[in-house]
Amino acid sequence: MKKISVKNDYGTINISNLLNVNMIIEKIKQINLGKEICLDLKGCLTDYPNTPKLVDYFLKLLEKQEGKKVLCIIYTGIGTKELHVLHDFVLDGEFFRIKKEDAGRNNLEYWIDIINKKLKEHNIELIIDCPIDNAKYKYG
Repeated sequence: MKKISVKNDYGTINISNLLNVNMIIEKIKQINLGKEICLDLKGCLTDYPNTPKLVDYFLKLLEKQEGKKVLCIIYTGIGTKELHVLHDFVLDGEFFRIKKEDAGRNNLEYWIDIINKKLKEHNIELIIDCPIDNAKYKYG
């Protein structure tokens, strides 16, 4: 599994900022990531709509590959309840197309259904690991 630490490898913790997200993506484009990617966001500041752009980048890379793929995200942010985590990582992203209007519904099952369907369609497993609260969310 290829591990990418945003803080250690790219010297930034603010991935709620579009300039930082674009800088990371440009630098990552030069790396062969394979089918299993671990995105380490420990200590990072996250928020939509920019953090989902980074997550989308990895999901779109994996989508193009054959066979089983895995994206693992390690997250130590303040809000580690499942709805908060999904809010930061998928809201207004292109891959899942869960829009701000859907956020008002706060219907976790609705979000999970969309996420699982899209991931299964592309044979991708998404794991969001929140070690601070000992929570792990798996989709796909």
